[in-house]
Amino acid sequence: MKALKLGDRDYQLLAVMAEARCLSAEQLRRLFFRAGDESIMRRRMAKLAAGPRGLVKRVEWYERSGVKFAWCLTPAGYAEAERFTESPRDVPRDDIGAEFLDHHVLLTDLFVGLLAAPVDAAVAKLDARLGRQQIGRVFARGAHPGFRWLVVGDRDLPWKQPNAGQLEARVLRPDALFELLASRRRIFVESEIGTHTIVAVSASKTGATTSKMDRYESFCTLLSGPATRKTWYAERFSDGFKPEVLFLVRTALRATSVQRAVEAWRIAHPLAVCTFRVATVEQAVTSLLPQVSSATAPSPGASEKVAPPVPKSPGVLAAPDVKVLLNYFASAQADFKARRDRARASGAVPPAYPTNEREVYALLQRLRESA
Repeated sequence: MKALKLGDRDYQLLAVMAEARCLSAEQLRRLFFRAGDESIMRRRMAKLAAGPRGLVKRVEWYERSGVKFAWCLTPAGYAEAERFTESPRDVPRDDIGAEFLDHHVLLTDLFVGLLAAPVDAAVAKLDARLGRQQIGRVFARGAHPGFRWLVVGDRDLPWKQPNAGQLEARVLRPDALFELLASRRRIFVESEIGTHTIVAVSASKTGATTSKMDRYESFCTLLSGPATRKTWYAERFSDGFKPEVLFLVRTALRATSVQRAVEAWRIAHPLAVCTFRVATVEQAVTSLLPQVSSATAPSPGASEKVAPPVPKSPGVLAAPDVKVLLNYFASAQADFKARRDRARASGAVPPAYPTNEREVYALLQRLRESA
């Protein structure tokens, strides 16, 4: 059997799917098959799935309107995406179950909306008379330096909370992490499809929106230990990014109900550290899109015959070297923050952060992206 030859669109598709874990047929069409012919997408995805070393596989789930289809990467697909992006890709322990795909698609609509914006802009500039062939060469890119998206999946955020004189183990499981690099924001995304209550009626209702707010606030404010003087959040994320939580909802009506509960929680917790927001997918994309503008629009007419990137030249710092610098910076920043906290606790004026601290961090991020 002749080996399948991959083009630029295929590599970009694999890279995006490695981040998203799973994309519905509609999401794939929006990002990579804008020519409007469903058969083109079906044939291409079938070729990518063919054989014992298939790169993708199709899954299905049911909703009121009928059967829906989505696509996930196989282990071979993750390996190919890793080879293309030159960055490690964790293969999830388990596939997303059919009962959770509706929940996952709502979550991923935010990621897709941000990637689709430059595609929409590029298509709008094309001459309609050029036809589907020209439109078919415009698709999303796997590189978006303005932000990082991570579907948490198998990763948990463990912490402990005092209860009756003892420390009880707790676990946070956000649906995704969305990090805005320029503004140093880390957003924990919770996909709220309406299956949980908004206000907890008992301590056992841990899925309720207000219960999630309590747990995120504790995770961001409780110290992980008297010796470290770090919060559980700072212990897990030492980069100084500001924590936020976004409740992603399906409808404006649900957004209004959740927002009402959030406002009541804020009144009851006036000194809360964590920021909580509520938005539909459309509202979230509109709000976040200006802050990810560093992601470039795809070029109309890009060639399909693009090979995977060649290894970086010896003159560029290697990824392990950049990691050493980043770890050193994070350690120094955490130590300086601890000194400021001690000064505040003793009533003294906290020392200022070193000059150009933010500029140095931005430089290290650029080095990491180019390594």
